[in-house]
Amino acid sequence: MRQAIIIITAIIMATGAATAQKRVSSDETFNQGVEYFYDDAMPQAMQCFKLWLGTHPDDAYAWAYVAAIENEAKHPYAALDASEKVLAGTFSNPNDTAFKAWHYYVRSLIHLNLNDTVEAINDLNNSVKLNRADPDTYQRRATLFFKRQNYDRALDDYRSAAALSQGDAEPYIGVGCVYSAQSKRGQAIKAFTDAITAEPGSSRAYSHRAAEYFNNQEYDKAADDVLQALQLDRRSVHALWVVEYIKADKTAKRAFTAKVKALAAQKADNSWLDLIK
Repeated sequence: MRQAIIIITAIIMATGAATAQKRVSSDETFNQGVEYFYDDAMPQAMQCFKLWLGTHPDDAYAWAYVAAIENEAKHPYAALDASEKVLAGTFSNPNDTAFKAWHYYVRSLIHLNLNDTVEAINDLNNSVKLNRADPDTYQRRATLFFKRQNYDRALDDYRSAAALSQGDAEPYIGVGCVYSAQSKRGQAIKAFTDAITAEPGSSRAYSHRAAEYFNNQEYDKAADDVLQALQLDRRSVHALWVVEYIKADKTAKRAFTAKVKALAAQKADNSWLDLIK
């Protein structure tokens, strides 16, 4: 019996420190902390911010960096405590909406690390309100809606991200995953095709469409797409995962085997034959 490929969440939310809008101060200690932060020298950055906070305990900017550093260090409770001090603190520029939006994104990661998806979504709602021009925030919130099976909200956010993006396959992959989760094969394939159009060099776009072609029992197309994905990224985990599903189905495997042999001959590279061993 043919086993359908269940396409999992398209966009994985980052767990590290996100890119923030740089806040520059006239103080050398604070600025050095910011430079360390962007150089990924987090212990040194933390030392600078703690020193700065010793004389400026209400500085929301410094506490925001501390929250991001603590979260990256897998200290979510310390990160949340720092985040609360951001909300209670003072921004030297009250209209710095981009930085505030970034902090709410960091806060969403903290809540995710605490397994609180509801609060993470609330944080991303606040981030979107502050910076409606940022496609990444829509995409992150869409991913959470997808995980909660709130497909209508996920579609709205993925589409918003796509409208704000240029040359990025990921929002369209998200749309396709939502349709795939609902077994809407034709709409999923169209979305993955849109992803390829947006970013022709995206291995993930091809491997996701390959999975959907497989689900739709279009095995020749599935083989073509998964091999194109692997030509773009020979180590693609998702593409190799799709290959295993294809090889487990006798009919799909026959089509795939023929395509692999043809590709190996075309490229004069027998290493491609390892895919069918």
